Amino acid sequence: MPTSRRKTRPRRAAPPLRLRDFRAHLLRHAADIAPADVTALVARAPEMRRRAAADGKTRPAFRHDVELAVALLRDHAAGAVSHVPYRTIGLLAAALLYYLDPLDVIPDFVPGAGTADDALVLACAFREGADGVQRYRAWCELGRGDTTCPRPPARPRSSRSGRRSRAR
Repeated sequence: MPTSRRKTRPRRAAPPLRLRDFRAHLLRHAADIAPADVTALVARAPEMRRRAAADGKTRPAFRHDVELAVALLRDHAAGAVSHVPYRTIGLLAAALLYYLDPLDVIPDFVPGAGTADDALVLACAFREGADGVQRYRAWCELGRGDTTCPRPPARPRSSRSGRRSRAR
């Protein structure tokens, strides 16, 4: 009697890092952020803005997120936004510290991909601290801040010539 071989599918290797790994890293480091860390980070705002301007050429939304996070931390350090939960402050500070580290999961010197992990960590910080970010944006909209919130980048309009026309 011939033996039947059972076909097995090759197992796909699990990705070395998952989104939950980045989230866990962010939450762990956000819990350790102290007010002095935020003040020191705000002092590095010009450095972050320069880097974000260079990185924002390919990722304009990332540049906006960095600008918004820096503005929120600056206003927090000035004592102007006591209504924003400190959890949000810690999350954004931890994400910006990750961004400033050139040798993270994907080193920043890797062309085209070096800031992909930085953008992921910052987006995760904004998602986890969404309530506090919304409070900050509302505060800015009311004009109570000494500066206005950075506005999201304008999305390019799609040209009509590039769309297919539908036959009716």
